[in-house]
Amino acid sequence: MRETVCLTGGSGGIGQALLQRLVGLYEVKALFRTANEISDKWIQPGCAAVWGDVADEEALSELVTGAKFVFHCAAITQGSYEEAYPVNVEGTRRLARLAATHGCRRFVHVSSVAVYSGAPNQPAYVEDAELCERDGMAAYSLTKLQSEQALKEVAQEYGLEYTILRPTCVYGPNIKAYTLIPIKLIGKGLPVIVGDGRGLLDVVYVDDVARALLLAARSPQANGEVFNIGHETVTLNDFYAHYGRMLNRPARHLPVSPVRALLRLLRFIPGTALPALRQAAGFLIRMSDNADRFPCTKARTLLGYAPEVNLFAGMLKTELWAKREHLIPRTEYSVDAYSPGPIPFSPLAVVHPLAEDDLVQITRIALTDNITAKAIGSLHSLCPIPETEGICVVLDRYDKLLKVEESLVTVQAGMKLRTLNETLAELNLALPILGAITAQTVSGAISTATHGGSIHFGSISDCVESLRIVRADGSILEIDRSQDLFQAVVVSLGLLGIISTVTFRCVPSFLLRSRSSVSKAQQVLEEFDEINRRNLYIDMLYFPVTDEMEILAINRIESEDSDTPANEQPATSRRPPSLVNTKVARRLRTLGLKALVWLVLGNNSIHRWLTECAAGRSYRTRTARSDRVLAFGDVGTSDRSPLTLLLQGIEIAIPYEQAHKAIALLRSHFLTTQKYPLLPIHIRCSSRSGLWLSPTYKRDVCWLEFWLYPRSDNLSKQQIHELLEPFHYRFHWGKETHAGREYINRQYERWDDFLRLREEWDPTGMFLNSYLEPFFCRNDTSR
Repeated sequence: MRETVCLTGGSGGIGQALLQRLVGLYEVKALFRTANEISDKWIQPGCAAVWGDVADEEALSELVTGAKFVFHCAAITQGSYEEAYPVNVEGTRRLARLAATHGCRRFVHVSSVAVYSGAPNQPAYVEDAELCERDGMAAYSLTKLQSEQALKEVAQEYGLEYTILRPTCVYGPNIKAYTLIPIKLIGKGLPVIVGDGRGLLDVVYVDDVARALLLAARSPQANGEVFNIGHETVTLNDFYAHYGRMLNRPARHLPVSPVRALLRLLRFIPGTALPALRQAAGFLIRMSDNADRFPCTKARTLLGYAPEVNLFAGMLKTELWAKREHLIPRTEYSVDAYSPGPIPFSPLAVVHPLAEDDLVQITRIALTDNITAKAIGSLHSLCPIPETEGICVVLDRYDKLLKVEESLVTVQAGMKLRTLNETLAELNLALPILGAITAQTVSGAISTATHGGSIHFGSISDCVESLRIVRADGSILEIDRSQDLFQAVVVSLGLLGIISTVTFRCVPSFLLRSRSSVSKAQQVLEEFDEINRRNLYIDMLYFPVTDEMEILAINRIESEDSDTPANEQPATSRRPPSLVNTKVARRLRTLGLKALVWLVLGNNSIHRWLTECAAGRSYRTRTARSDRVLAFGDVGTSDRSPLTLLLQGIEIAIPYEQAHKAIALLRSHFLTTQKYPLLPIHIRCSSRSGLWLSPTYKRDVCWLEFWLYPRSDNLSKQQIHELLEPFHYRFHWGKETHAGREYINRQYERWDDFLRLREEWDPTGMFLNSYLEPFFCRNDTSR
């Protein structure tokens, strides 16, 4: 038979967190003032409600009868001393006396570190600090101190076991002072911080307080003891910034000087309500430069108290709760993306992890709440792989260099490739292959098999030596090339977990020179294999309307010199930023481009003339460090063309040995139909890989990338699929595709093996979304 326990304050934040732990483990009775949604919520799973308050002796007698433990959580936190004293002091005395006379084993009392305001100033307030009542003490602080004294008097008189807990600044679901009030103030645009925000708070999540209450009840060593219960010391700015992020609004400040002036004014104004206002103003001023510390060493030693929820996880839990309770609207966020610009989306929560443990907490919370979670990087393309309606994990602050061991370099998964390149350059190292753009994050690049252009190298994913991944159950797997599943994990589209760290095997740094030339397409096709084999890196643009190809050939050089051909642009060259970059200007440029597109698509002569003018000028050629030459497509934010707003890109991988035939087929189609795509077709090659979902799995490939103008281009995704399906192409995971699941399935030898692994590692579908489900759910059903 289960033991019986009881508690007061069942409607409060701490009381509800405690009920969550007690119901199902004990027979539970809880004191509620009246029947409401909160009491109904706990009655349904088996909690017995006792109606009344701490002034009702009959109700309290019913509450404590048969109870082994009494948890006293009820209190008045605001109001005058006359209002607080009957509840906080006399209510505690009355409840303790009844608990003793009814044979309760232990009385666990929730006090507060506010009692230390009656102690001499000291750098750290420990439990045996000398406390006393002082003039000007806030009603809450004073009555909490007096409630402790009342409990000790009853315990001494009746021989009652007791334990007192002094929580610090408690936050989380249903907590008024440090959650509900800030949400309300920030939501209304009102100030929530007095001063510059550098004052300190010792904060503790409400679940950790509930855990401490249970430890205090069960521990033999806790009898007659007092414990500080806190966790992390953070600044006011850091703490309230979390609420600002949830509400997508800043946490506003109020200067100290007006509050000080108000406090001086209130001292000369009589009135019964003014003492509470004076106390509140004084409290805000003290908090503006607060540096108080409340060590929990005693609780850790005697109780085994170890708080489990850090501020990052606690605020995520709080946000999810607040949105379920409709306290915070499901706001549309905007994430800065590489292209085509800021992307709006509406997940339940957006988080910015700083450490691997944050990733662990995210997956555990998502699993408990049965919601999805996806990591996003730079959003280099518009492919919806990272979309989620659950927790959006933005890796923009998760970008540190972690370890260097000779040629092995380990970084956090949110590091951008351009940052990685600069980091490697300082170590006299480099990656052997890169794409034309370096805006991608490390994890995004390897998860989608981002590639460059060289038949001598694979994709960036093939440079990975090992990685750490956080799986759906919160476990961390470290995996390297010696393990069989390594080939499944590296290119996995975020479906197996959130990649935490990546270790690359690098090469010594080297110099490159790029040169461009233009030739007829037929000539290039005849020499296609020779061109790719003869040069270390090759990038091509095929212009169907003129039947020409522009070739960028990149090769090693021993030293950087001044012998730069006339058509070569120095590595440091950059176009000057636009002088006019307003919304109106961007809109006008976009409208102008749309008009030009319609003109070009409707007139082959104009299209051909413009192409002839552009051919030979498409690439930025240079002589420089390898990454700067290979990333010839990098541009600054202000240089991005508005044309990127208008285009859709798809990229497919044809078996290398059939590249000549596939391109010839496209040429024949264009020459026959006389319908030419708006932009050139981008052609690159890559060597084979052992990674299961890599488009280069077990075969060398030729990449064909198409930039299409939606609905009106002379070439459609459907036409591309119909023309090239006989070549058994695979598509680039970072771009959208027109191919269906059955077709894609047939192209990957280990497809079914990957599906089984995904279901084993993520049985609830945490890392799926509406775009990925049709491909990777066996029954093609949504969560």
